[in-house]
Amino acid sequence: MARAPLLLAFLAAACATRTPDLPARLAPPPAAAAPADEMATEPVAPTAAATRIRDIQGAAQRSPLDGQAVVDVPGIVTAVVKRGFWLQDPAPDEDPATSEALFVHLDPPQLDGAPLRPGDELLVSGTVGEYVPASRKGQLPVTQIDTPTLRRVARDRPCPALVRVGRGGRRPPTDIVCDDARDGDACAGPFDPAHDGLDFWESLEGMLVELDEPVACSPTSSLGELWVLADGGADVTGRNARGGVTLRAGDVNPERIQLASLLAPVARVDVGTRLAQDGQPRVRGVLDYAFANWRLDVLAPVTAAGGGVAPESVPAAAAPDRELLVACLNLENLSPASDAAKLAGLARLIGDSLAAPDILAVEEVQDDSGPVKDGTVSAAGTLRALTDAIVAAGGPRYRSADIAPADGADGGQPGANIRCALLWREDRGVRLVERPGAAAAHVVREGDAPALRPSPALVAPQEPCWKDSRKPLAAEFRWGGGAALFVIANHW
Repeated sequence: MARAPLLLAFLAAACATRTPDLPARLAPPPAAAAPADEMATEPVAPTAAATRIRDIQGAAQRSPLDGQAVVDVPGIVTAVVKRGFWLQDPAPDEDPATSEALFVHLDPPQLDGAPLRPGDELLVSGTVGEYVPASRKGQLPVTQIDTPTLRRVARDRPCPALVRVGRGGRRPPTDIVCDDARDGDACAGPFDPAHDGLDFWESLEGMLVELDEPVACSPTSSLGELWVLADGGADVTGRNARGGVTLRAGDVNPERIQLASLLAPVARVDVGTRLAQDGQPRVRGVLDYAFANWRLDVLAPVTAAGGGVAPESVPAAAAPDRELLVACLNLENLSPASDAAKLAGLARLIGDSLAAPDILAVEEVQDDSGPVKDGTVSAAGTLRALTDAIVAAGGPRYRSADIAPADGADGGQPGANIRCALLWREDRGVRLVERPGAAAAHVVREGDAPALRPSPALVAPQEPCWKDSRKPLAAEFRWGGGAALFVIANHW
């Protein structure tokens, strides 16, 4: 396991597009579950020598019983998903380093043809496995029981007590995710839940967990994922003025935990929003691991309970005749095929929140056919749709310029040919200096002043660093007859 990808994946809010599938361990089991007629339904009791879940989990990232058969592991079902269920021991020991829960891989999760449900007390036999999906090598393994056979002890048992994380409960480390991996393998170093964030959350794997007074430290993603802090963020290091947490040298914020909407929905909120569940200022769920993140699969809908930050707005120029406003904005794959709501939202953002800047650099401008591989490279229609929407929202009329890439040469969504572009306001006296030519941008001397030739032009488009990536766009402007102003639109 490479350490760097593991740590980066733990920190990021994954930006890559992915299918919001079930948790990683919900892949097909190595073999089919035992037939229903082999599963007893009479109440039975575990033997005195039965293996407990804590014995399977051990004080480690990997189970000391990995690959071994276990018999009559007792526990209570706490949550059920399409291809299995979580099982937790209602009689924990006093060792906080060993989790009292795990995932049982059974598709479909049934006993005697009837679906399992929370509160079913079972004895589970099967093979211990550590699961890492083939598509996500490098992430931590998830401990589970494969090819299980089940015996029911009772129905409608109360679920085990939740473990509180934060004040009044177990406090996570605040600085370190993992600093003792051996040869890049985070599973090979010493297991230290008091020091390493990865080990702290591992010690609660699969268990019922509660956060008191949770507060959002990120926006909710399109997949219903939301990073939160316990206790209103009171004991968090690196908290910033906007309500998030700031990544710093030596402080990678392992006290954050992600809420996930696998079992129940998570409200779409912004940073700083207080959260509630069942009308109470708390969040309860099953501690899960998927997509290289520890996360809490919430057991009931999570709703907003107030707070949050207001969108920032650029203040109007105090001296418009002496102040020039330049801004940049990622249009996130804008094309004429984008829906009207997106165009209207961008127009309001530019005209209101960005105070209608005098010069605007924009990124991810798609060609006029959008993500269709038809050889189209012009983005004139895309830019016209945007500038028309700004006018329709009460904003100024912008002029625009871009340089079309070679078809398929700039990466991004296939067929879309995204590029950077520049917009400017002639009503504010901004004028583009146009110098024709097809070469890369060069600074030349004209009289006693620098000049850009050509203008506009791409910056070093043949450099290997821009291979299969969008190229920076440079242009020279004049404002009110003053000195030259050089602007570079760059898509980081």
